[in-house]
Amino acid sequence: MQGPAGMAAHAADLAAVLDHLGVARTVVVGHSMGAFVAVVFAHLHPDRVAELVLIDGGMPLDVPAGLDPQALVAHILGPTAARLDMTFASTAEYLDFWRAHPAFAEDWTAELEQYLAYDLVDNGRGSLSPATAYRTVVDDTVDMNTGTALPAALAAPGPPTRLVTVPRGLQNEPPGLYSPAHLEQVLAAHPGVAHTRREEFNHYTVVMSPAGADAVAPLIADAIEDAAGR
Repeated sequence: MQGPAGMAAHAADLAAVLDHLGVARTVVVGHSMGAFVAVVFAHLHPDRVAELVLIDGGMPLDVPAGLDPQALVAHILGPTAARLDMTFASTAEYLDFWRAHPAFAEDWTAELEQYLAYDLVDNGRGSLSPATAYRTVVDDTVDMNTGTALPAALAAPGPPTRLVTVPRGLQNEPPGLYSPAHLEQVLAAHPGVAHTRREEFNHYTVVMSPAGADAVAPLIADAIEDAAGR
């Protein structure tokens, strides 16, 4: 994405997609930053969201106060954000970069390769770059952690919400985005959220591995069934 950033901007994009598809109301599923967008979307367009399924995101993160934008991105995303300013001679070189990533050491698949390759674009300088601009990631990260859109959404009544968290983060490191102590505080502050902890996955593999997809799919199916019954 190269255009305006921030949770409200992405929520507007989602509304435009649903308009284009003719979808008036649906279950909204978001992973990582997409979960934060989903929460804000439900607040700004409550009539369009039957239920929310948030996968390792959407609830406030435990971030030290006072970090400047670059430090905030580094604290949350680490080396994952650094790749956005990198260039690659070929798709194969980009895939080699990701093969060395600790999150996928035991979960590399052909489907993952296809997904990662889709992220590359010709940068017009004889090489390839990730499609997402680093500046956009900075703006999004700052907005979702220090902006007003997410707190306003979480403070207001919302749709039935399911939250999935995992114990390891973007580098397959513990304790992940939601440490047990922080998660306890988050759930206490939002008692209506139905929480599931999946101990066997990291931030990526909970959706980007066959086992992760198999684990999450029934929760989404349940949300769709519940929404259809109301």
